Amino acid sequence: MENNSEKLNLTCNICGSSDTYFWFKKNSFNLYKCRKCGLIFTEPVSDVSGVYSEDYFSGAKDGFGYVDYDKDKQAMADTFDFYMNKIEEFSAGKGNLLDVGTATGYFLEIAKRRKWNVMGVEISVFAAEKARAKGLNVVTGKLENLSVPDKYFNVITFWDVIEHLSDLKSQLLLAHKMLKAGGLIAINTPDSGSFAAKLLGKHWHLLVPPEHLVIFNQKNLSLLLKSCGFNILWAGKVGKKFTLQYALQIAANKFNSNAIRQASEFLKNTFLGKIRIPINLKDNFLVIAKKS
Repeated sequence: MENNSEKLNLTCNICGSSDTYFWFKKNSFNLYKCRKCGLIFTEPVSDVSGVYSEDYFSGAKDGFGYVDYDKDKQAMADTFDFYMNKIEEFSAGKGNLLDVGTATGYFLEIAKRRKWNVMGVEISVFAAEKARAKGLNVVTGKLENLSVPDKYFNVITFWDVIEHLSDLKSQLLLAHKMLKAGGLIAINTPDSGSFAAKLLGKHWHLLVPPEHLVIFNQKNLSLLLKSCGFNILWAGKVGKKFTLQYALQIAANKFNSNAIRQASEFLKNTFLGKIRIPINLKDNFLVIAKKS
């Protein structure tokens, strides 16, 4: 059962309700819920930029992150193509595309091959340097660190990013300012309103502070986007694929199992380790929205 005894006077950043309560503690962080819109959030939030060190992108020893970002993301190629198909379905044409939280630039390479003029922004110094080493235009930092004119981008993407941001509203307002008239924003994020999230409750694998600071559902994200000047064009569930080694590494960290960890290491750089496993718990959703 949920612990409703510690009701706090915290205001929900999405719907403005003060009907929020302490849910439980995980990884030494307090998680709270809003009764009105269902937002799950961490409070207080300190500087968590240190989470995105080299180990986050190549090791995942702390229980989150990636074994090897570029190799792990290869299993996501079909998903990224699906994202681009949806974007191009609603876009007036190809132009300037910005990827927020671009990591080492795997998605940017896909968009570039599809003839988009790409740019990325990434908070991790390590990942941004790796992206630039590939010849990609990637700025280290956040949206406010970009030196571009207003109404510059045709599309801005946030792939598995918004759950990491404690200041999402300000970032969306900046994105709105940077988009051309009729420009698109595309977001993929975990869905707290999904059956899997409700069934697993506190054991849902996407509750991982300080990596994930805010977890949305389709209702409250829609409210936020509208308040920032966006109209939703399309929303739906999206499945993903993961390499077998990545799945085993994350399982090893989650359950603190040396046996699973050894199996993951054994599969490293092997054909079996690269096998792509389709996983669709329907607990992620994609939103395409237009600047109004």
